[in-house]
Amino acid sequence: LIKGMMAAMRSVFFTLCLLVIVLYVFGIALTQLVGVSVLNADGKPYFGTVPGSMYTLLLDGTLMDGVGPCVKALGNESYLFAFVF
Repeated sequence: LIKGMMAAMRSVFFTLCLLVIVLYVFGIALTQLVGVSVLNADGKPYFGTVPGSMYTLLLDGTLMDGVGPCVKALGNESYLFAFVF
């Protein structure tokens, strides 16, 4: 059982690395192309910085189940809440 989990962890690790690379590339592209022209309801840009773009792409583009506003509200309270949720 442990041997199988260790073999699967390698595949999961490389899949997560690929996801981060894709998010980084598209985060750079959207930051350069869109920048601060697209604003959310609070008046903050979705794609103002590269980490902000990656965060928006992960929550609203990858997960796609409407969890973005909830996690962003929790993140305003504490980064720990956003990470745990």
